[in-house]
Amino acid sequence: MALWSWRGEPGDRDEEFGGHGWIRAKDWISYQRRTFVSPAFPGYISGHSTFSRAAAEVLTKLTGSPYFPGGSSELTFDLGFLVFESGPSASVTLRWATFFDAADQAGVSRLWGGIHVAADDFDGRIIGSKIGLKAIALAQSYFEGTAAPKP
Repeated sequence: MALWSWRGEPGDRDEEFGGHGWIRAKDWISYQRRTFVSPAFPGYISGHSTFSRAAAEVLTKLTGSPYFPGGSSELTFDLGFLVFESGPSASVTLRWATFFDAADQAGVSRLWGGIHVAADDFDGRIIGSKIGLKAIALAQSYFEGTAAPKP
């Protein structure tokens, strides 16, 4: 079986890039260094998707808006930022309007890295949303002095 995938870490990271192409399925490796030990768990669910979505819910409740202060947030990755291969060849700036946009991109990054599949991301978002809403509700009960004492 063949896959169209990242071809793996190049021999000379300063001069080469892994790129993508057809590889034999048995040679597939996630977007990690060959020395990286893959996580010892099945894919389900993505922790990045879960805690990022939980954080987005909490930040939205705390600030009263899903939008980043000032309307957006951004992060620039400079030329040569990648550690697994040479790149990017020019600076790349990522921008997000909402906490949820940033959270979703954090989760999707695990798909791009070959660490998770889409179901892991989507279910992580659902569970993370529930966790975030419950966490902020519990925190508010403590702030308001209405938290029920534990037996």
